[in-house]
Order: sequence, then structure tokens, then C-alpha cells
Amino acid sequence: MKRAIAVARRGIAAGQHPYGAAIVRNGRLLACEHNTVMATTDATAHAEVCAIRSACRKLRGVDLTGCEIYCTCEPCAMCMGACYFSGIGRIYFGAYIADKFTFGLPDLGVGASALSKLGKGAPKVTGGVCRQKCVELFKMFLAREQA
Repeated sequence: MKRAIAVARRGIAAGQHPYGAAIVRNGRLLACEHNTVMATTDATAHAEVCAIRSACRKLRGVDLTGCEIYCTCEPCAMCMGACYFSGIGRIYFGAYIADKFTFGLPDLGVGASALSKLGKGAPKVTGGVCRQKCVELFKMFLAREQA
């Protein structure tokens, strides 16, 4: 999670949204990316999707079975779907979607926690990992936006 937080900070400094994600397999870091929606003008370039794309390129395939993803915020429905279809087995996240709402940041409100209970074979989800440090990313982002 420390890597995901660090890359999210770099993303904020580069004018991106406050999210980072790291993918690990067998204790080995495969990918660590931040949100690049603004830089790429790609609404799907969330940190999780960017990390999945990077890990798949590194492994030269789309099967991320045996991988875990560490996200600074609870994955949205799109990112949860990407985790599911790539075979990621575990999702660890810091801030909850409810935390985003506290700062006025947008989300559909249905994220990984709820979706993991619906699909057969969905990734296992653990929330609140380094939560306070992840919530701080929202504060950093908003301070930069207001500057």
C-alpha cells in the first residue's frame, strides 16, 4: 500500500486525480500506477486499470491469477470489473467510497465491497488498509486544485 500511496502523490503533483494502485504476485511488485485520466483524456485510465494494463504487458498476457491489488481508494464498479476479468484474487484498499463523498468527489456509490458479494469468483476485498494516509490524498488533491 505504501507504493500505491507514493505513486498517487506523484500523480497529484502531476495534476492527476488522487488515486494509486499496485499489483503484486508472490510478493513481487508487477505494476504501480496512478490515475492518468486527465493526462490521457481517457475516462477509463483509473489507477487500477492502468496498473492492470501495465502488469499484463509485463507478463505478456491478460491472466493475473494469483495477483493482489493494493488501491488507495475502494475500486469503482469499472475497476472491480477489470480486477474480476483479469483474475485478480484479492483487493486491498485504503479509503472507502464514503470517504470520497465527504470531500465531494464523485462516484456511483457502488464499489468493490458491495460487488464482491454478487459475483461468483469475485475477488476477496479488504478495506481500510492505511485508511487515514489514503484519505490524506484527497486533502492534497483538493488543496492543489484550489491553489
